[in-house]
Amino acid sequence: MKKYSILLFSLIFLVSCGENKQEIPPPKKEIKEDSLKSEDFINDTLISNLSNDSYISIPKEEVEKKYYKGRVVYLTKIFLGDYSPMDKPMLKLLASKGQPIVFLTGDGENGTIYYVFNKDKQPAVKMLAEYSDSKQVSIFGKVVILNGLNILIAEKIERIK
Repeated sequence: MKKYSILLFSLIFLVSCGENKQEIPPPKKEIKEDSLKSEDFINDTLISNLSNDSYISIPKEEVEKKYYKGRVVYLTKIFLGDYSPMDKPMLKLLASKGQPIVFLTGDGENGTIYYVFNKDKQPAVKMLAEYSDSKQVSIFGKVVILNGLNILIAEKIERIK
């Protein structure tokens, strides 16, 4: 009988301990709307809007305009270590979605990546995608180094046969 009464008290104690648990509601998160519009962001980030005393550095040897030879690549594939060419329709689709299409000079990991902009300082991603079916592309322009990124201001893009 004592065994049953101890068992019964233990069971009652366990059940009563379980009933006293209180659920703490998660804290409420405040959602704030972003007031920056896409047009404002584009205008704020254009290279032409930077003043002379800004953080752009233009090395003297790269101020001159010259021809750069390379090929058009998809930046995400390069980060994954894949340097193989892509189909033109796929790159055009990626460019229309705003994906990073860049210009690569050199071979593989030893190559240099350039973000290409037009003379009016707008990204030339869609234009690069048009030349993606060429094994080699030549871009005439000048390089500006912005925070360690190579930006090629293109005046002319041509296929190399």
